[in-house]
Amino acid sequence: TLSDRVCHDDGSLATCFFTSNHEHHTRACFLADRQGIDHHCYEAVEWDCIRDWCDHFARQDTQLVWGPGRHGPGNNLFAFVNDPDGNWVEVSAELETVCGRPPKDWPQAERTLNLWGKGILRS
Repeated sequence: TLSDRVCHDDGSLATCFFTSNHEHHTRACFLADRQGIDHHCYEAVEWDCIRDWCDHFARQDTQLVWGPGRHGPGNNLFAFVNDPDGNWVEVSAELETVCGRPPKDWPQAERTLNLWGKGILRS
């Protein structure tokens, strides 16, 4: 089921978020020039777990490529790193649940992708 949409100023679709359970989204589709998987996301329980993962990455000399931040769609906390093959990996916590709420429309803007700061627009 559709949980959220991100649209350009002209109303055209940029991103769709879908859910297959009570979680906010289990899949996101970006309208972009690039084909393939954008990132893998792994859920941590709460903010302290994001902190602990970031500390772990630092001990491994793995720099964050984005975050920590908070996504608009999903309202979740996040941090991104690159894996050894250059794929994005997201660690996420405190994901919004969507039981019974209608899909929400969001503008295609940096603050949609990161309510706290810089957003990385892929579509």
